[in-house]
Amino acid sequence: MSEEGNEWWGASGQPQASKSGLNRRLDPAARDTTALSAQPSIKEWVESQTGPNYWYQTIPVKDGIVTPGTVDSTQRLRLLALPDDLSGKSVLDVGCNSGLLCFECKKRNAGRVAGIDLQRNRLEQARTLAEIMNLDIEFRELDLFQALELGQFGLVFCIAVVTEITDLIRALEVLKGVTGETLYLELATIETFPRAWRVLGINVNALLELNISAILSRFGPRQFRSYIGGTAKLRRIQSKLMSGWSLIPDRQFLTSIMGEQFEIRDLGMSSRYNLFRLTREK
Repeated sequence: MSEEGNEWWGASGQPQASKSGLNRRLDPAARDTTALSAQPSIKEWVESQTGPNYWYQTIPVKDGIVTPGTVDSTQRLRLLALPDDLSGKSVLDVGCNSGLLCFECKKRNAGRVAGIDLQRNRLEQARTLAEIMNLDIEFRELDLFQALELGQFGLVFCIAVVTEITDLIRALEVLKGVTGETLYLELATIETFPRAWRVLGINVNALLELNISAILSRFGPRQFRSYIGGTAKLRRIQSKLMSGWSLIPDRQFLTSIMGEQFEIRDLGMSSRYNLFRLTREK
């Protein structure tokens, strides 16, 4: 056996290499002769993920090996305060990145666990880590608006996704459809975004206010204005995944769209934005 923590063991009792990630780095002849010394170790593979494949999430892998993420994922996990036992729960992580929350739920005995993302390199990392940990998790290249194709899940995570897309209202409607019981939603709100804005090192004055109530109050009869439920600000986004405008809502905006079906609890600031727990009303 090689250095402790650098190999993992399959059902055969022999060291195994990941079919999705590690085996691709093996020489074909080495695979044919099962020359284990030629196989990259877990530690070597984790350390090889640099450049565009840098680790964003901090993920405990095995035997003390942890991915060197740029975000301290333990803070978010503390806020989530997931139960120790998720037996019987189905779980969906929208924007799963390298799979941290999927792994945490599967280790807590969750049933079906699925993660979706648009970044292929992150999905590749997630699949490889799932094989290392021997966890049965489904990772798919889908966006939030395709999540309904997978059906409804008891527990849904959507972490720092809706702040980065152009259609906030449609996104929230999709999340209502896929959430059977509980939704953990992290997003920027008007009340908390200045703090996150400073963390990101960007001038908060770059936001343009879109006050729907103020605009519509100039037109139409008074009874029409009673239907306005919230305020949002425009935010300009330039990233590798999209370019355009997104909306930063206030809490009333979120309550107006989600409050009829969910009880909403503010869990406070997470690693990036505000974290909410939404529990479906019975």
